[in-house]
Amino acid sequence: MAFAPMPDVLLHSDPLAYVRELEKARDDALSLLPSPISKPAAFNKEWLFSKCSQTVVASGIGASADATEALCTEVFTLLRSGRSDNEIQGQMLELVGFENMDFLGELISMRETIVAEITKESDYARVAANMKARAGQPGMQASLHSEKDQAIERDIRKSKRKPRPRKASDAAANESETEDQHSARILGFGADLRRARERQLTERPTEVFAHAPQSLPEQYPHVYTSSAKGGLGGNMLSMFGSKYALPMGTARDEFADHEEITIPISTPAPRRLTEEPVLIEDMDPLCRYTFGKYTSLNRIQSIIYPTAYGTNENILLSAPTGAGKTDVALLTILRTIAQFCSPAPRDLEWVDTSTKPRFTVAMSEFKIVYVAPMKALAAEVVEKYQSRLKWLGIQCRELTGDMQLTKAEVNATQIIVTTPEKWDV
Repeated sequence: MAFAPMPDVLLHSDPLAYVRELEKARDDALSLLPSPISKPAAFNKEWLFSKCSQTVVASGIGASADATEALCTEVFTLLRSGRSDNEIQGQMLELVGFENMDFLGELISMRETIVAEITKESDYARVAANMKARAGQPGMQASLHSEKDQAIERDIRKSKRKPRPRKASDAAANESETEDQHSARILGFGADLRRARERQLTERPTEVFAHAPQSLPEQYPHVYTSSAKGGLGGNMLSMFGSKYALPMGTARDEFADHEEITIPISTPAPRRLTEEPVLIEDMDPLCRYTFGKYTSLNRIQSIIYPTAYGTNENILLSAPTGAGKTDVALLTILRTIAQFCSPAPRDLEWVDTSTKPRFTVAMSEFKIVYVAPMKALAAEVVEKYQSRLKWLGIQCRELTGDMQLTKAEVNATQIIVTTPEKWDV
């Protein structure tokens, strides 16, 4: 009968000490091996393009060549400029974003190396050497140059001229555009940089790369912003969609103690074919009497009116001061009041418009809370709503750190205007 061979068994008085000896021997053997030589990062055009491409992709716009070239050009223009590191840090941060602080640190710390390496790789070094060689040769010379080399020669000659002092913001804008074109040529980007930048500011990422899969965030109904897609792409934090960027035509003027930024007036969006103002005379008696001093709702209010007064849906409205947001809130308040009116506002035939319509409101059946961001605004809202709804017998009171309400006053109040801090308490 055949027996299987017995395995070798090593007996040791202290197994743990033996294991430590083996680990030490292994570590000693590894220490004798030559350490791998890490190749230093080459801060050249390929490195800059790769970093800018990662920044653009991380912002959610996708692998956009136009956006990457535009970002590369603006970053390289700042690196080439004669301004100090502290002066360019702010603009550089606007370009790359707070989430790319490591990239920003490399750009600032390796600034001279990046400019030198990219310039050395470009055709500028070759053309500059040819110009220097021709300048050292006496007599007339004949040579053939491509259009690209001729453009580079013009840039080199222009950079050697004494710059004229800037007197106006348009001169600064033209100079900035020329520097961007200069940087684009050094980087080897032949595309029209201005057109690429405008396209990034005006087009949606999904329209630029319709073939690429896009994971868009969830879109909610009744979100009213300057974007046609509920906040996606309208209020861009930059042309890459992650940070605030100033609109096209903005001019910067730097002075010894401050910086001036001139932003052009934006053109209002054209009216849609289906967009019409809501006339006050077309509303039910409840709204007509409340908005009696108006002839119609403004543009924003007219767009939101069907949702604000016709449904109980939640609404998010983002609009600047003076756009009429308080009256939009009043529409939602009237919507609530209408549900506790007898008769229903839409059923009341209001023939004699010289007298106010007669409603019976169930005052004890509802409470409306208006949260204002600050006490001063709360007082203003109370004054406005109290005067508008006084004809219905509605009581509107302020509940802030300065104004306290007793339990009886709270019970007798239909609209409580408060602040976030007081409402939390």
